[in-house]
Amino acid sequence: MYEDEYFRIRFDEEERLLFYKILGYPKCSEMIRRGHDELYKIAREMRKERELLHLVADLTDAKILLMKDIRFIGMVSYPRLAKTGIRNLAILLRDDFHVKMNVQKTLECLGPNVFRTVMLYPSLEQAKQWFNKLR
Repeated sequence: MYEDEYFRIRFDEEERLLFYKILGYPKCSEMIRRGHDELYKIAREMRKERELLHLVADLTDAKILLMKDIRFIGMVSYPRLAKTGIRNLAILLRDDFHVKMNVQKTLECLGPNVFRTVMLYPSLEQAKQWFNKLR
């Protein structure tokens, strides 16, 4: 659906699952915003054809972000994605202290009641099992 040197987006039709993966360290904030803008554009377009329920943010290969980018994701990107009908967010993480801190700060910026549920998992398979229980 979309891919650049930092951001990859795909859709799983069977699971009604929008998936994005972060690839390494962004060279600039514009890369982050461009990827999240594409994610929103895709979610908005897909909503016209089908109900979107789940979003997976694969951060297993992500690196540390600047605070302004964390605020953008938590205060702008995720809330507008929720407005497209996405109800549940699964974040895939490895055991990287800095990335975990980024996620914690993002969720603090996000605030309550944007998504119905947000969960952290080490693998996509575990996230899919969780999504299946929500149906």
